[in-house]
Amino acid sequence: MPTPPGEPPPRELFDQNLPLIERILAHTCRRSGLRKEDAEDFTSFARVKLLDDGCAVLRQFQGRSKLDTFLAITIKRLLLDYRDHLWGKWRLSAEAKRLGPVAERLEKLLVRDEYTFDEAFQILRQEGVELSEFEVEAIRRKLPPRIVRKMVPEEALQSEPSRELRPDEALELKERDSIRRRLARPLLTALNTLPKEDKVLVLLRMKLKVSEIAKTQKVDPKPLYRRLEKAYKRLQKELKRQGVRREDIEYLIGRIQPGLLDF
Repeated sequence: MPTPPGEPPPRELFDQNLPLIERILAHTCRRSGLRKEDAEDFTSFARVKLLDDGCAVLRQFQGRSKLDTFLAITIKRLLLDYRDHLWGKWRLSAEAKRLGPVAERLEKLLVRDEYTFDEAFQILRQEGVELSEFEVEAIRRKLPPRIVRKMVPEEALQSEPSRELRPDEALELKERDSIRRRLARPLLTALNTLPKEDKVLVLLRMKLKVSEIAKTQKVDPKPLYRRLEKAYKRLQKELKRQGVRREDIEYLIGRIQPGLLDF
């Protein structure tokens, strides 16, 4: 395909706009939540693809849009190609699609990108998902178990450091996961017994300080403290009614409001 009139040849286009390309690559890596090592690998992969076959990709630029827009779209497609190259064509489960956008994103993070639940939850929070940890855990429990296989050269395995957790780390992670799974439903049930305004306040308190909530709502923080105290006592009573153990109630209340344990 010939170069559009007024545009430099593809290789010159690449060289002249290398700083722009690097910025878009970095932005794409951040937006996609790539780990440092994966971001470095993808950046190298993308540079090679942009230069392949005499910059064949850049020859497709016809000046119909801004160059930065063209590069952003191109690099996003290269990221999809990179992931397909690593993991094979990956598809969402039918259950994730049925549950909606949060479930779809969560499944991608957990299965395709291999983040832990805690890492995936933090990424969701950074992306603006306002669900609590226990609400997200309830979604995870509905997702089908899936395994993604990766092809890794033997020589790479020989030099790869062990990723196995220490026995104490593995035990702690297993215990935390067990507690979270066991208590997600009782907590959600207890939360649903609260008046709507109190439930919203408790969920906000999982993310913000009381002073920050008061500031956003333009109210005095003192009444919020009293409302929260009553809400937590009601949650404790409901959790006890469900037969939740005292130590588990302490864990739950401690996670959603550190320091507010009034038994």
